[in-house]
Amino acid sequence: MRELVPLTISNSILGDPTVLLTKEFEKYTLYRPLDDHIRASNELLDFLFKHFKISRLKVGVFNLKGKKYYCYQELNGMADFDSWNAFLWDSKRKFNQFLSPKTLFFSFLVDLYFPLFKGSKRHILAGKKSQFSVHPVPYNDFSPISFNPTTPAQLGMTKAGVSSFFRHMKNDLLVYLEDFEALNHEKLKADLKYRISLYPDIRNLYWDEIQKCFDGEFINYTKAEIENYILKL
Repeated sequence: MRELVPLTISNSILGDPTVLLTKEFEKYTLYRPLDDHIRASNELLDFLFKHFKISRLKVGVFNLKGKKYYCYQELNGMADFDSWNAFLWDSKRKFNQFLSPKTLFFSFLVDLYFPLFKGSKRHILAGKKSQFSVHPVPYNDFSPISFNPTTPAQLGMTKAGVSSFFRHMKNDLLVYLEDFEALNHEKLKADLKYRISLYPDIRNLYWDEIQKCFDGEFINYTKAEIENYILKL
């Protein structure tokens, strides 16, 4: 995480989060003071999303009144990805305006194969070719990770608007699933273990949860869930 050097700092009189504007005119929101759970979870999430080539909003660190704060990027024209936005892809022509929709599918697969953070928030980044990015703060708000298997339905993938998005690429989804599984290998497991080893106070707790994601029965069950979801599209 890079150290942020703000050009200006904005504090809301309404109690909204503090916002930083950097010299590069990038906008960041202060989230909360850093602790080992934020550091370790951010390390895991950053590595996982880079490994599977999924875009994630930038993060940084800012020193305020003697405390280091975790900050995340804010972008103009950013919208939540949910079923209410289905009008953006209700035809094949509109769907084709999205850049690399495979990355959205992969982001859901990360939540399914690594159910440690209660899921991720996804954004649509508007542009000539709209694209997707994952929010840096997971739904567990950086509480200690816990292995808790989930399903496509629990992640909202079966909602009509979301299903209609994936229906446009149904013929490719099984191939994408194979691509994902090819990247979910023993070296990934070793890399995650190494990253957790950098946090001695919590590494045993975290590794006990992470290694459950590589259990053969869990992987086979998760794959069957996704294959069933694809068949029903």
